[in-house]
Amino acid sequence: MPVYLCPAAVLVGVVWLAKGIAQEPVTMSGRTMMLVVSMALCVATVVVVLVYQLGWERKRIALAQRQKEEQLRMEQSYYEILERQNQQLRSYAHDAKNHLEAIRNLNQDPKVEQYIAQMEQQLQAYTRRCHSGNRALDVMVDKYVTACELKNIAFTYDVQLCNLGGVEDFDLVAILGNLLDNALTAAQDSQGKWMELATARRNGYQVVVVENSCDRPPIVGEEGLRSTKAGGEDHGFGLKSVAKALKKYEGDFQWDYDQEKRRFTMTVMIGQRVSVRESRRMAQDAKC
Repeated sequence: MPVYLCPAAVLVGVVWLAKGIAQEPVTMSGRTMMLVVSMALCVATVVVVLVYQLGWERKRIALAQRQKEEQLRMEQSYYEILERQNQQLRSYAHDAKNHLEAIRNLNQDPKVEQYIAQMEQQLQAYTRRCHSGNRALDVMVDKYVTACELKNIAFTYDVQLCNLGGVEDFDLVAILGNLLDNALTAAQDSQGKWMELATARRNGYQVVVVENSCDRPPIVGEEGLRSTKAGGEDHGFGLKSVAKALKKYEGDFQWDYDQEKRRFTMTVMIGQRVSVRESRRMAQDAKC
């Protein structure tokens, strides 16, 4: 029976009992019994509705988490396709530069020299901007460099000291993709319009620091940070994906907001890869 029929059925039952009491003489014990039955029906209805709402909320959260994981898989596939396309473009640009250099050596006309210089400058746009040694990281950084240019956001990065090579590509998308997405959104809505990415190694950990301009202080709920974006009630799944990925590496993250400088800082600590068996053991220990 649909849950919305329960309150209606209880209401009909209570009205019927009240009508019966009004029309027929009923003893005091009978009235008491009817009152108890009516209250029991009301309590049962409330319990049914609450249980239904709790179950529906759990299903909604589970569905949102599955959608987030599917989005991460799609983003990983997108980065792989983008990397293959970039390799083809870089190969073409490399060959074209060689041809232009040959033409320059064979020609002495200043106008042709100027024309070749302009073509080389345009070909530079097809070369990879980030050269960390980790292709997945390079593709992600290049993506956000382009996105920031389109949105007039100043984006600086330094990933030479640590290229996050020990992190699987899927986890890298979950961690870095969510953090840079959040930084991009906040920077876009701010007056400063800047964001920074830096990586390093400290005490055996790989450290990722993402900073961005942020005019509004972050909203903190019972489960941590909440988004100020439209649909923000579901935005928390981004950081949940980050936390889930970090568990594989015994990692963690913390954030800080400087009201005076209007600067938001997210610091991520990534340790060594934890085996599936060890990860399950840690999860069981956490429940105890």
